[in-house]
Amino acid sequence: HEPLSDLFRFKEVKKALGEILLFKNLNDEQMDRVVRCLERQRYKKGDIVVRQGEDASQFYLIQSGSMKVSTNGHQVRTLGRWDAFGERGLLLQECRAATVSAQ
Repeated sequence: HEPLSDLFRFKEVKKALGEILLFKNLNDEQMDRVVRCLERQRYKKGDIVVRQGEDASQFYLIQSGSMKVSTNGHQVRTLGRWDAFGERGLLLQECRAATVSAQ
């Protein structure tokens, strides 16, 4: 049995992913598989999550906290709870377009 907190988190993550274009057309079973494949990562303030120009190998969904997005050393936006990043690089096999760090 899954603890209630895990089940609640599973449903929250599934709902958040359903709002992302990349995942909108997945059926329920496919979405469940995607959620089960996610791994939790924790970052401290100032940690660099991805660097501009690096190869893209992961997709990120922010469950809590915030992230600073910078291009060429200038902050361009802030991401928060249930925001996602990294899908474009994976889909198009591009390098990271921005540096993202934990705030």
